Amino acid sequence: MVFPFRQIRTPEKVECVMKTEECEGTISQVVAHPRGAVVTRRVELPEGLSGEVECVVDGIVDLFREGTARVQIGEGDARLISVRSHLIHPEPDAEQGEAAQRRQKLQSTIEKLRHQRKYLMERRRGWDELRAAPGRLKDLQEYGPTTGVESALTVLELADARRGRIAESIHKLDDELDELRRELERIEWEEQQSSDEERRGATASHRQVVVHLDEVDGLSHFELSYVVDQVRWWPTYSVYLDSENQQARLELEAMVVQQSGADWDSVQLSVSTSDLNQNAELPRLASLRLGRSTPAPASGYRPAPEGTDDLFAGYDAARARLHGPSPAPPAPKSPATPMPKEAPRTGAVPLGGDAYGARSEPATGDSQIPHEDVMVSPVVSRSSRLPLTSGAPRPTPPAAPASGGGRARKKQASKAPPAELEPAEGWLNFDQLRMASPNSSRRGQLIRVDDRHHAPSPGGPLAGADLPDGLVDPGKSRGHFDYRYDGQGIFDVPSDGRLHRIRLRTETEEARWKWRCVPRVEPAVYREVHLQNPLPAALLDGRARIFVDEQFAAISKLERVDQGGEIRLGLGVEDRIKVRRNTRFDEEAKGFLKGRRALDHSVEISLRSALGHPVTVEVADRIPVTDDDEVEVELLQESRPAASFDQADEGRPIRGGRKWVVELGPGATEKIEFSYRVQIRSRDEIIGGNRRES
Repeated sequence: MVFPFRQIRTPEKVECVMKTEECEGTISQVVAHPRGAVVTRRVELPEGLSGEVECVVDGIVDLFREGTARVQIGEGDARLISVRSHLIHPEPDAEQGEAAQRRQKLQSTIEKLRHQRKYLMERRRGWDELRAAPGRLKDLQEYGPTTGVESALTVLELADARRGRIAESIHKLDDELDELRRELERIEWEEQQSSDEERRGATASHRQVVVHLDEVDGLSHFELSYVVDQVRWWPTYSVYLDSENQQARLELEAMVVQQSGADWDSVQLSVSTSDLNQNAELPRLASLRLGRSTPAPASGYRPAPEGTDDLFAGYDAARARLHGPSPAPPAPKSPATPMPKEAPRTGAVPLGGDAYGARSEPATGDSQIPHEDVMVSPVVSRSSRLPLTSGAPRPTPPAAPASGGGRARKKQASKAPPAELEPAEGWLNFDQLRMASPNSSRRGQLIRVDDRHHAPSPGGPLAGADLPDGLVDPGKSRGHFDYRYDGQGIFDVPSDGRLHRIRLRTETEEARWKWRCVPRVEPAVYREVHLQNPLPAALLDGRARIFVDEQFAAISKLERVDQGGEIRLGLGVEDRIKVRRNTRFDEEAKGFLKGRRALDHSVEISLRSALGHPVTVEVADRIPVTDDDEVEVELLQESRPAASFDQADEGRPIRGGRKWVVELGPGATEKIEFSYRVQIRSRDEIIGGNRRES
């Protein structure tokens, strides 16, 4: 038989001109947020690159958030095509860090000695149970009572010698174990002080980011940024006061902790109050239409092909040859499918979670019954927490009869055919989907990266535990606006999960010293320092360390101060200024027929300074006020003029307040005297006593 032959023209061979370059990227900038951080790497490119290039950046931590990689082109021309990442697992024979190796070696030695001690203790227990027992009664009568005594004594002496040698060996093992335990504690402490990268060594998995560029022409570098979650920070402050020059140096600091898996060496550090986990997408509002219903828009979902289990036939056969037959992986359990009550017109049905896979609250009452036009497929398990969207609506089954109750509804629900279910749009992000393991019950199905890879749960400062007093979460005092504070210089923050004090920037401002006292409440003079906020942003709540003339003075709590606002810092009691308040009371009958009573109060406040420089002291006091027409309050005299004081700036307004400003020279003494009169009817008496001062 002759077959027709037609010559086919072979297409020309097309050469692939795309190049692959291994590039090194170093962390150059970090912006820390209340939960997480944005890390930027500067990736240098070799000279002479042109055309289409794939740049492979290796050594990126595996804890970075999937889908957050961003690329910014530097000097030169290029067009960004794509950015993708791969998780690289370590080699089976990869070595751990030096500290981890020493710790494991020491732990194995301790475990070996513990087993030796346990063996010696069992041998010693066996020798302790050895007892000299008399022989048979017939032997004692025939050979006498001393029969076997010499042999028993010999055995007991041997047992005592063996017990002594075993006890000596146990004592030596105890001493050796104590020394090794102390050495293990020291190594564990050194391991805690070391960085995360030094501890894990080559055993840590990492990510590899591939940046696809086109039309490259003279590009020298680009910046790769991504988000890591194991980072937190808290604001703190240090204030250095110069009492002679009336200057204040404010240092903005941040307590930073990070355990992202990579050390931040010589980076530009900034801290921000914005939330990385906040959803900034615009909401989609449902439209209300009158008329015919419109079909649902087509989605990108395609059902899995049939015969998926046949893909693992070779794997199961090879596993059976190596390890013997193994039971089939368990099928996922299907949730209960009670009979629905009513059929909605829309097809969106949440099944145990929202679009982001978060666990929802358990439903109660009728909310536990799914809608009528959707029946849960037995292939989907509730543990997947997958929000589902139904396909085309199907006819409504007839309602269950009144009699029979739950049995009839259960029978009808079991006969209803399952509807085809489609995943929500969140599951169409194929970059975050991975194939399940062949040994998994969900093999042959795609699962989310979040369900497959979990970062270790943070502890210590990362979880907000074991924090020093006075640290306040920046998200609680940011107000309605977010701020970013850029650090001056470069900083080092190791990945060790410990708090590190970072001095971000330093500002100088004029300081105004004030001395204030309220002798009616407490006979003490308090120091305060007032200065204007020197930063172009608000100061958040935090702890402030205060130094006066390079000496530590106090720890104060700094409350939120807006941009351009006034900062007030308390320095405690000024022991070198003494204050004393003395009062005198006189009562006298007044008016026609002695029908009224005059209550005269005289107050004397004395101040004495032991400072070597003049100070200005604000003294606050108050006189009674009344809203009763039968009571009169009159200020009789004041030794020096006073201003009204309502305490509105303190948030606690008062009535009748008086404030004096006293210039107190070095070693000087000043006095303030004032008196007032309260007139009431002679038959009346003030509640608590007519004497208002003590």
